[in-house]
Amino acid sequence: MDIDAQVRQGDPQVVDQIAKLTISGKERRNYSFATKYCSFHNPSSYPIYDSIVDKVLKAYQRQDRFSSLPLGDLKDYRRFKEVLEEFVNFYKGLGRPRWKDLDYFLHDYGREKFAK
Repeated sequence: MDIDAQVRQGDPQVVDQIAKLTISGKERRNYSFATKYCSFHNPSSYPIYDSIVDKVLKAYQRQDRFSSLPLGDLKDYRRFKEVLEEFVNFYKGLGRPRWKDLDYFLHDYGREKFAK
């Protein structure tokens, strides 16, 4: 895909480039995989999205209103990163965590909170 330079630079558009694919003539969007791929190759620029993180962020928004705007579609990568920045800025006790640490917290807490 010739995306290495974009990933190194932290270009958020590369997430959509990776996510879009066609299998047996059907269009797919593997968004979570794309965020994980980018994060693996450039962890300081790419937080990881998954459905559990989505649920946790929306629950925190309902509870504390950490964002003055509606969260919107967290499968829009730019908006997802903005929401995470707002989350970190609101909960100052977190300090300035690395994306990977924030992902571990949100994902682990979400698995515990939303376990079926």
